[in-house]
Amino acid sequence: TRIWYKTLKPDVSFEITPDMLTDMLPDTIYIQAAMDSKPPINIAEHVEKLFAYPYGCLEQTTSGIYPHVILSAADFSRLNIAGQSDEDRQKKVEIGIQRLLEKQKPGGGFGLWSAQSRENAWLSAYATDFLVNARQAGFNIPDAAYSKAVNRLKTYVRRHGSVQTRSRNDQNSYRAAA
Repeated sequence: TRIWYKTLKPDVSFEITPDMLTDMLPDTIYIQAAMDSKPPINIAEHVEKLFAYPYGCLEQTTSGIYPHVILSAADFSRLNIAGQSDEDRQKKVEIGIQRLLEKQKPGGGFGLWSAQSRENAWLSAYATDFLVNARQAGFNIPDAAYSKAVNRLKTYVRRHGSVQTRSRNDQNSYRAAA
């Protein structure tokens, strides 16, 4: 299989020449072209799938409310996603923040299912990133919870061994990611 992805500027062409098809069996050659002024991704479909996460764990809760922080009601409308007024977005984010903070441990990290779950460093970083973006977007994040989350990430980075990994060789990748 050979695939060419090309972004063409106006008045520029792309030609598939015979020499580009060498080593291919003539009866198996199939050429398909797609053209669009937008990237070939259905953003609305992906955003809507985020809303349908069924379990309520930390990752799914965060992922399900993230679009409401980064997209406005007008953005949802342009994507033909119904029922996303500014009031709806506000309410969903507030409920989502409450659910996230219920999973926050006393030290600032987050558990997968609750504050009693074992702390997960990667998901703590993801949830904290969400809280930072939500606060920057104007959503209310309680100061104490926000500070604890950010300080926990600082601990991951500054204190060697603060993140338990499955492999000793993996420690620096955790520190870099946080």
